Amino acid sequence: MKNLFLLSTFTLLICTLPTAYAHRGFDSYQPQIAWSDCYPELSFLGEYQCGEVFAPLNYRRYYGGEPSSDNQISLKFVRIPAQNPEAKKGTLFFNYGGPGGPAIQNTIYLGSQMLTQEVRDQYDLVGFDPRGIGESTPLKCFTQYEEFMPYLSTPSYPRTAIEELDKIDLSDVIANACEARGGELYKNMTTADVARDLDWLRRAFDDDELNFYGMSYGSYVGATYANMYPRNVGRIIVDGVIDPVAWATGRGFQSWFEPVTSRIRSDKSSADSLNEFYRLCSLANDNCAISEAPEQAMATAIILTEDYSVPVTDIYGNTFILTEQILVQETISAMYSPTAWESFANLIAQLVALYNFLESQPTPMNSDTQLSKVNTAYNYYKVELYGEDSDLEEIHDYSEDETILTSIEWFPNVMCSDSNNPYSPHSWIDSSYRAEQKHGLAGAYWNWSSAPCAHIKPSRSRYAGPFRHWTKNPILIINTYFDPATALEGAIALNRLMPNSHLLPVEGWGHVSFLTSQCADEASSEFLINGNLPEHGTVCEPSIAPFNLSLDIATADIKAPAHIERQRKHWVNSVHSNHHKLHARKRLNRLLRNIKQ
Repeated sequence: MKNLFLLSTFTLLICTLPTAYAHRGFDSYQPQIAWSDCYPELSFLGEYQCGEVFAPLNYRRYYGGEPSSDNQISLKFVRIPAQNPEAKKGTLFFNYGGPGGPAIQNTIYLGSQMLTQEVRDQYDLVGFDPRGIGESTPLKCFTQYEEFMPYLSTPSYPRTAIEELDKIDLSDVIANACEARGGELYKNMTTADVARDLDWLRRAFDDDELNFYGMSYGSYVGATYANMYPRNVGRIIVDGVIDPVAWATGRGFQSWFEPVTSRIRSDKSSADSLNEFYRLCSLANDNCAISEAPEQAMATAIILTEDYSVPVTDIYGNTFILTEQILVQETISAMYSPTAWESFANLIAQLVALYNFLESQPTPMNSDTQLSKVNTAYNYYKVELYGEDSDLEEIHDYSEDETILTSIEWFPNVMCSDSNNPYSPHSWIDSSYRAEQKHGLAGAYWNWSSAPCAHIKPSRSRYAGPFRHWTKNPILIINTYFDPATALEGAIALNRLMPNSHLLPVEGWGHVSFLTSQCADEASSEFLINGNLPEHGTVCEPSIAPFNLSLDIATADIKAPAHIERQRKHWVNSVHSNHHKLHARKRLNRLLRNIKQ
């Protein structure tokens, strides 16, 4: 009777697999790709092929085969074919972060620089715009740009009680608009849905395993995929890593009072990066315009924005007032790219000079000359940070207004659909005070960036863990010491969680190591080509140091953030722990084989 019951149960499971669990990989349907040549005007950068597949809009309503017309979305991507087709190993998918960042444009721009020539020879490089974003079926919550203007005109973080209430009220605008106009896509914008789309694309490309390079938020995409589809993991690299537990739920009752953007410790990592900016600036002498007193210069620039109205005109002709919030945002942005630190220091020096000029005059005088120097320094810094205009500027059809609007729609809808957050919108006020006390204005900036999550609640389609699955192949985890957005703490957390993972820190600065550390790029390439991981305990050096300092001088007295130093012992122990887990898994497999025999 017992055997009959087991047989009946097994038969029931087998019968239901092709339907109820088709979206988990049991379906034999191979999605079809519609290919086309594209971007001939950019042929000087390389060969590009554009593709499109139709994926299920709601995987809970998908039961196998081609998605029905009322339950499908378009996923668009660009492919750079392997330059040595005879040695091709497969497809390497890229996600450059966000959330809400389109990947097609970045792949076109960076394709000729991806990792090493050996990788470009042996892999098709594919960047796809995630669902709801970019050229894939986009989420549209607003019909006119003007509807969103009140939100755009508010500061990135409030400084008064009235601004706090305005920020809370205006954050509700996004939730209401998307709920009214976003349709079913609005409810299926989670990272788990992106992971399901990635597996859909893997099957469309006829790859047995997924090869993936995820940067910044893309690290959470990689971690989610690895835990949803551990048996399909090929070569996965995550660079600039988010702690997945902190992002999804927090630990204990953390999400009751702390929003997601504070839980992932971007505020502390930004403060740590700024301290490194001060330290290296002091060593740089003439290469840093504020080397004599960098912290005092920054404080003076902040005071200037509080006491005076400073108009700035950017290279596109847009004029705005440089407020405290904008200066803090620019400071954090500068920390992303160490090559821009010198020009950013020059901007701070010009702001200090303007402040001294204004303070030295007994009566208001014409300050056009000094303002002109501020404008020149600001625009030079922005070019250093983002690069000059190029032929890539027009590859999308969006107007400037529409691009701004849609990017703000995308970011909160992915992040908030993924994560637990405080129930009361007023919790952001309390958590902002705590974050600012600990980490300065960076704490307020990061805290309020998730304000829409007070109104956008987690989606049923999300994946919230566990993040402890054993993967078919190891995962390579990379992080710089001083990443202003994704703390090394997040990389250590993921390494602790994932038993078949390997941590490679980079003793440097900036957001993600990609293209900034030859050591990390070579390690990534060796992993992708041959499956070999760096030796345990390896720490990579960056390729360049800020302010044109030599690496010997810049790294001589480098200190990892204090909380990282405290975890070094655990990090080394976790390496041995992972080895024990590997042997335990092998023993378990042998035991299961013996039972079956």
